[in-house]
Amino acid sequence: MEALPVKPHIVITVCGNAAGETCPVYLSRVTREHWGVEDHATATVTDVEIDAAFEKAYLILRKRIEAFLALNLEHLHTQDALAKQLEKIGLLS
Repeated sequence: MEALPVKPHIVITVCGNAAGETCPVYLSRVTREHWGVEDHATATVTDVEIDAAFEKAYLILRKRIEAFLALNLEHLHTQDALAKQLEKIGLLS
């Protein structure tokens, strides 16, 4: 396993049992949040259903990422305040 070049302050996982894999474990002390989305890889009936499942996952993650980027981090003075905001964003669908 290759080490990260810089230690992150925030780790957000998005896996929702993606293709049978489990989310990676990150052992350092950081702010963590899980923004799981339904695994689009489980849609296997028709190309239209697969495309719709992928589009749904994409739109959910896009909305969450845009909300994260819109946060004013200067007003989130504690790790708990940041964690609460990340948790709220993870509920967006």
